Amino acid sequence: MKKTNASNNKNNCLSTKGFRYFPLSLLIAAALCSGEWVKNARASDYFSPSSLDKRGMQSIADIDSLSAFAQSEGQLPGTYMVDVYINNEPVGLNTINFIANDANQLLPELTKQQLVDWGLNPKASSEFSDLTDDTVVTSLVEYITGATTKLDLPQQKLLLNIPQIAMKSTARGYVSPEQWDQGITALTLNYGFTGSKTWQKKNEVQHANFLSLRSGLNLDAWRLRNYSVYSQNNDGHHWESINTYLERDIALLKSQFTIGETSTSGNIFDSVSFTGASLASDDSMLPYSLRGFAPVVRGIAQSNAKITVRQNGYIIYQTYVSTGPFEITDLYPTSASGNLDVTVEEMDGSERTFVVPFSSVPIMQREGQLKYSLAGGKYRTNAEQIKAPYFVQSTLIYGLPWNATLYGGGLYSPDYQAMVLGTGLNLGDAGAFSFDVTNARTQFNGEATDSLYQGQSYRFQYAKSLLNSGTTVTLAGYRYSTEGYYDFAEANDYYQARTHFNKRSRVQANISQTLGSYGSLFVNAYQQDFWGRQGQETTVSAGYNANWGKITYGFNYTYSELPGNNSANQQFAFNMSLPFDALTSGGRISTSMSRDNRGMSNMQLGMSGQALDNKLNYGVQQSYGNKGQQSSGNASASYTGRNGTLNGGYSYSAHSQRINYGLYGGLVVHEDGITASQQLGETVALVRAPDANDVAVQGRTGVMTNAQGYAVVPYLTPYQRNRVQLNVETLGDHVDLVNNSASVVPTRGAVVRADFKTQVGWRALIKLTRNGTALPFGAIVVVENNNSSSEAITGIVGEHGEVYLNGLPEKGRLHVKWGEGNDRQCWANFVLPDNKQQPVLQLTATCTAA
Repeated sequence: MKKTNASNNKNNCLSTKGFRYFPLSLLIAAALCSGEWVKNARASDYFSPSSLDKRGMQSIADIDSLSAFAQSEGQLPGTYMVDVYINNEPVGLNTINFIANDANQLLPELTKQQLVDWGLNPKASSEFSDLTDDTVVTSLVEYITGATTKLDLPQQKLLLNIPQIAMKSTARGYVSPEQWDQGITALTLNYGFTGSKTWQKKNEVQHANFLSLRSGLNLDAWRLRNYSVYSQNNDGHHWESINTYLERDIALLKSQFTIGETSTSGNIFDSVSFTGASLASDDSMLPYSLRGFAPVVRGIAQSNAKITVRQNGYIIYQTYVSTGPFEITDLYPTSASGNLDVTVEEMDGSERTFVVPFSSVPIMQREGQLKYSLAGGKYRTNAEQIKAPYFVQSTLIYGLPWNATLYGGGLYSPDYQAMVLGTGLNLGDAGAFSFDVTNARTQFNGEATDSLYQGQSYRFQYAKSLLNSGTTVTLAGYRYSTEGYYDFAEANDYYQARTHFNKRSRVQANISQTLGSYGSLFVNAYQQDFWGRQGQETTVSAGYNANWGKITYGFNYTYSELPGNNSANQQFAFNMSLPFDALTSGGRISTSMSRDNRGMSNMQLGMSGQALDNKLNYGVQQSYGNKGQQSSGNASASYTGRNGTLNGGYSYSAHSQRINYGLYGGLVVHEDGITASQQLGETVALVRAPDANDVAVQGRTGVMTNAQGYAVVPYLTPYQRNRVQLNVETLGDHVDLVNNSASVVPTRGAVVRADFKTQVGWRALIKLTRNGTALPFGAIVVVENNNSSSEAITGIVGEHGEVYLNGLPEKGRLHVKWGEGNDRQCWANFVLPDNKQQPVLQLTATCTAA
């Protein structure tokens, strides 16, 4: 039998709990709601219950009991859980009491404070302004001219329409800080583990394992975080704590305060790691502002390769990819800027390294808005023999009229000082750009005057999205530095290492172009050279992707060069994929061909697909390469469940074999226990649906409640409304939801509760009699002392005295009422039968006076 929830139950005009099971009742309900019997004494459509054909009915409740249903969408007064919308914008899920007016329309009882929290101007009118915060408002139009309220019970929505002049002057999508949820006290752990075992033909066995741990403690608004990694191979093992810090938001300043091992803002100066404290603006507290950015790492593997990504000397990511083009999109950079060094280690042990630039888009700020950062502490790096001075840094960005932005900053340490001043302009259809000049003074060793260097750096950045043509220039930038200019990281490295290779010029661009039905292409390019050093640091990746019907294909090209290398690395690849549903739906056959500038080529044929509602992904590939590579192949599979993701694979080549494996997931320790989950991300929701196990979360592959009714929903957006919804189709046979959705507004790093009220018990059709006669049609039934839920279980008596109820305990007591007075109410005890094989149990109960 299909499961029901609160919204399903309330779709019926005459019933709040499953009245749809009775065809005759549905006909009567349609008659009651249609209003096609008109009584001349009333101006509105009206149907008298006394006009019902009572043949087959024992009796009928009085007009007062059924008058609520005498009009379209009629419903009894009471407390309902509804999603509140103001001017079509959702403001959250609320439990609200509704009363009926003279026209039997339900009106919400709202306090002034609730309305103000939802965006109504407290001075919208003189009448509204005079109300106290806890004053209950039922007729909103009495205080706000033109305001309307509408209860849409089938959709469980309360729609408020309020003239814009009566609303607060805030940006669209703004969420008041009063609605931010700091979450619960909790311990969190995000983990990722990858490893491999490789057998070389010379009987050499190599082991490699990498573990990343992101642990945290949430206490009110405070977030304690640690990021540690462990790496192990044949040469030994190494455990390293990358950073530990304590952080909290400051709503008044729309800022984040951080103390510990962290990094500076990368908006103006290049981001550096340090130990100290910082106070910086957080754009995510503003409506529809820019979110955090992380680059996409693209490349081409000649075999089943290991990919290692480093930033600022730390390994931040490691994974294994198969032959052909690859993309890495789930990086967690450790700072706001700073190049990513990517190493591709092939099956034969050969390595190549390329650089992926990582910096921000043009520096722009809306008119009248201020963005700042202030940081101070000790420079930090994991490299040995690097100077680690104390320093202080501050930056300021302010939005001016005429679509202009002015920004600047300063950095001071004993042997290094820098100042920057710049401006940004929004040119409308022409895009946006920013230009700045940095002047730096560096003294090495703090001794002779000839060790004093001074220079300038000039930076230009540009971004543009041409929606009509499909062109997006994500970032185009150029930077030139004079010979005497060092940035802070170079100055600290120079102090001990004496490299002398400070940056000279740098240019980068990320461009994508959609071609409609002809596909899309992209070009990402980066080049940097150095004073006193021959050669250039260059990375170029380009690609074209398209489809012909269900067949997809693409071309990819990569070029990488590092100073000091004899020659550059170039690779070209072609790939094609077509559907193959013979084994599983969504299966595909793919092929690719690649060749590098050394004449090495590789051809690959494979099959991939999904199963188990996309929880299981698998792939099998076979390759053949020239120049002694001979044949190679691999098989891999990954499964994503509620407790994480497990993957594994096997690959071989002419000279080696490898097994690789991985496990990714998270844990949340809270007051009710420990809940395992998929990888957490930064901000999460803890679903609590008591006794509702194995219920799926809508739109989240593999996320479902555990045996206790808990689940973790990862990757929420901080300071914005997030809707968490359960899939009612996955409910157990004896579980019903009072609400199947919840709205939460978490702060950054919070673990917020998403509570779902459940009715756990049996479904039954109970025939009620009193003195041997069936109870009147339309009587209201309430289950008393219901232990399975705090929500009242209610129903309406049908034409033969029967009532459908769900969420019932093994035994209990019913209160039946069909009017005012003791003679129009009674109580009935019930005990469910021992045989519970049927989805809906049937029994009788006798109703007596109290």
